Amino acid sequence: MNKNILPLLVVCFVGYLLYQNNKSSTDEDESVQYAQAQQTEVSGAKNIPQLRESAQRLRSYVPPVRYKSSALEEDIVNAVICVEGFTSAPKWTGAWSVGYGSSYYADGTPVTKYGHSVSRQEARDCLIAHLRKHVYPVIRQNVRRKLSDNEYISCCMFIYNVGDGAFLSSSFLKALNNRSSPIICAQKMALYNKVNGSVWSALQKRRWLEGAILCGYISPSHIRSMRPNHIYGSRLAALYDDGRLDYSLGTIRYFLRRCS
Repeated sequence: MNKNILPLLVVCFVGYLLYQNNKSSTDEDESVQYAQAQQTEVSGAKNIPQLRESAQRLRSYVPPVRYKSSALEEDIVNAVICVEGFTSAPKWTGAWSVGYGSSYYADGTPVTKYGHSVSRQEARDCLIAHLRKHVYPVIRQNVRRKLSDNEYISCCMFIYNVGDGAFLSSSFLKALNNRSSPIICAQKMALYNKVNGSVWSALQKRRWLEGAILCGYISPSHIRSMRPNHIYGSRLAALYDDGRLDYSLGTIRYFLRRCS
């Protein structure tokens, strides 16, 4: 009997040892897993500022500016493009500009020598942003009478070229506010044709076109059919009569043939 019990006791003892060994191993694994979990939790807590910073960057991301414009604004943009050359890279012309003569990018950043290049679509966006920030408010705050669409387009072209400071001190603005006739306003505008005291034929041609738009001789539909910069191919003598603006029917027809 004792001989039969002894092997059984041996088996039970070995089983007990195996059970204890397995339990210790399991407890050790659980301890490791718990420690890893704690480490992950602590690490995550340490990374919270970084996560918040990343989230803040995402919230502050500004997508590329794309403007939706009205029909009138499109006519203004087309009119400016007709008289402005396009440069994809920043260019110095008394100030750094890009695209169609814009001194600011669409996001409001000033153009500098080291600024980035733009496509023609981006140049339109820069132009619209410039008009909305630096041209429209000047007209709204300083012109004391209602303007027709043609007058508004002409004023925008003029301010875009000479700047708001020159416009505010100009005899052109005084004529507008005094409700002078369109031709007198156009003649006042035409006085601004000099660079460093010298008359530039390109500015004379530009002032002629702005005056023709202001007086209603050239309509937005004409502007839409004009090719950029073709106004400068017109003969100056054909646009002025003894130094004065010539808006005769023959002159208007000549100009439209040259530019369309």
